[in-house]
Amino acid sequence: MRLLLDRAYDNGNATIGVLTREGKFEVFTLEDEKRTKKISGETRIPAGLYFIKFQKIVTPKTIAYRKRYDWFSFHLQIMNVAGFTNVYIHVGNYDTDTDGCVLLGLSADADKGTIGKSALAFKQLYLKVAPVLEAGEQVSLRILN
Repeated sequence: MRLLLDRAYDNGNATIGVLTREGKFEVFTLEDEKRTKKISGETRIPAGLYFIKFQKIVTPKTIAYRKRYDWFSFHLQIMNVAGFTNVYIHVGNYDTDTDGCVLLGLSADADKGTIGKSALAFKQLYLKVAPVLEAGEQVSLRILN
């Protein structure tokens, strides 16, 4: 499976993008802003090609997601991001909900740097990505500025 995140707008505090799957619109994205010098928890990851895997470790956040979402098993981790650790795709609506991760939404307000209906967007993508990962197939994520 191939995912493409095309970053469309950076308001100086947050970045709004469009995520497509096999060339078709899936969801909007929200990330931290671009910075020339990384500030932990305040900088989006670099553009590039990444692979997504399950983080098969049960953490307090894993347990909380499993209690909240009956369809959730493990977090979707963006692998091998240079200079970053623990980068995930997850639920959130505001810049303050991400520490370098990619948040998903069904609506977006570029001026405010927010997304809406994040839990629904996350479920929509998760239920497409999880079976591919469970089958042992690759999920790639290309990020463009």
